[in-house]
Amino acid sequence: MGGVPNKRNKREAGWTLVTANTTAWSSAQALIGFLADSDVKPDMMCLQETRLETAEANSAAAAWAAKQGLRLDFGAALSTGPGPLQNSGGTASGVKAHVGSAPVPISGVHASRATDTHMEGLIKGGVTVVSIYLHDGMGLLAENLEILQRLGQFLVQRSEPYIVAGDWNVQPEEMQAARWAEMVGGQLVTPDRTTCTSGKGSTLDWLVVSQELANFVDSVKVLVSAPTSPHSPVAVTF
Repeated sequence: MGGVPNKRNKREAGWTLVTANTTAWSSAQALIGFLADSDVKPDMMCLQETRLETAEANSAAAAWAAKQGLRLDFGAALSTGPGPLQNSGGTASGVKAHVGSAPVPISGVHASRATDTHMEGLIKGGVTVVSIYLHDGMGLLAENLEILQRLGQFLVQRSEPYIVAGDWNVQPEEMQAARWAEMVGGQLVTPDRTTCTSGKGSTLDWLVVSQELANFVDSVKVLVSAPTSPHSPVAVTF
C-alpha cells in the first residue's frame, strides 16, 4: 500500500477501525451489537447517515454508545422533511471508551457531512479520525468539492497523522484521478470488492490515510454479513 513511514512515530499494533454508512441510527445500533459478538472489535468507528437531527437525539445516541463501551462524537443531520428518515446525513466518529479522545470541529464543513475526533492512540501523539459523507450523485463538484477543500485545509493545519473514513459517494478511481489524497499528503486505502449493492454495485466506502499510517495497514475487510444495507461496513486494521 505504499507510503513513507515516519520513523519518529512508533506504532501500537493491532488497532482496528470500522466505517459504515448505516442509513439510520437504528441500523448503527444493530451494527454495534453485531460487532460485539463478532471477531471484529473496533478501536475506532466512523458512521455515516445516522439521520439524527436534534441535540437531544444525538446526546441520547452518545449515551447509548457509551454503555456499549464507545465514545462517539456526533454531527447532527439536516432536516429535509418530517420524520428521521427524511433527515439528510448525520455523522459520528469516535473510539473505545478507554481511549483518550476529544472532538475537533472542521471549519466550514457542516457536521452532517463530517465529524472529527482526535484520538490518543495508534502512534505517539495520536491521530485525527474523520468520518465523511459526501453528497450522492454529485461527483467531486459543487458542494463535495468545497467539503474536500475545507477538509484538506483542516488536515494540513492539524499537521498530525490522520484517517478519513466514510461513504465518499465516488469510486476510488475518481478520487485517485483528482489527486486530492496526494495534495493532503495521504493515500487511498480501499477494499478489493464492492461495498454498496445499489444498482450494479460500487465501491463507495473506503479510507484516505496520511503517509505516516499508510505502511501500517495490515488488512482491509468488507463485512458482508453485517446488518446494514445497501452498504457493507469496512474494517481496517493497522
